[in-house]
Amino acid sequence: MLCITVKAKNLIDGDCTKSKLWLVDLAGSERLAKTDAQGERLKEAQCINRSLSALGDVIYALATKNSHIPYRNSKLTHLLQDSLGGDSKTLMFVQISPSEKDLSETLSSLNFSTRVRGIELGPAKKQMATSELQKMKVMLEKSRQESKSKSKEESLRKLEENLHNLESRAKGKDQNYKNQHEKIKELESQLVLKSNLHSQSEK
Repeated sequence: MLCITVKAKNLIDGDCTKSKLWLVDLAGSERLAKTDAQGERLKEAQCINRSLSALGDVIYALATKNSHIPYRNSKLTHLLQDSLGGDSKTLMFVQISPSEKDLSETLSSLNFSTRVRGIELGPAKKQMATSELQKMKVMLEKSRQESKSKSKEESLRKLEENLHNLESRAKGKDQNYKNQHEKIKELESQLVLKSNLHSQSEK
């Protein structure tokens, strides 16, 4: 597993953007009986199979839009939690064997990839912190450290309110973007339906 984190700062307005890229080489689907693994190798293979099983459970929960996603069932899914759902993009490449003797493993890999394809994630969201929000957080932390008198506590309360308002506005913008995305999808569905009806009427 390789994790690459990239942070960028706009030198003009101070806005910061953060991105994370996970590169994960998942284990193969070979049967333990075929590998002839023993001792520590056997224990390692069993742990890998359990983590892949946990990943399968997470994928199934995401595909069925379950309210509870079992990310904490393994270290693999716990580490990849913010990359498997929500505002992320996930790509999986499956390598299969052309050999007839590996038919069962090939089918297992294809079934697993089919489950992955059934997941619908929302649009990836830019992880951005505006300069105004950053300055407010710095001021709030400074005030917390220096707050002793009532006047300073009142100033702290106002800063907290301002920070809350800024975060609420940021969430409102995200929600507005999601609503617009859903409306576009709905319009596209209506256009497809009208096109199909028109084609049927011409026939």
